[in-house]
Amino acid sequence: RCGFEDIQIQSSPHCQIAISVQNAMIEKGWKPKMEKDAIIALQKDGASITLEPGGQFELSGAPHTDLSSLAMKLHH
Repeated sequence: RCGFEDIQIQSSPHCQIAISVQNAMIEKGWKPKMEKDAIIALQKDGASITLEPGGQFELSGAPHTDLSSLAMKLHH
């Protein structure tokens, strides 16, 4: 299992990609969400990025009150 900060546990390409994404997103203002000593997600403006067990990233957007606000966010 490779979390965002498990650098010493596994150095697979999967983990190297996760670490690169983590560092890039933190530079862009995303904040780490911690569980014990590990980063389990990155969060910004109600949205989050997590690393799923299969190695894929999941982006969860912030909630919207109506479809027009969501459409505006998608187009900008």
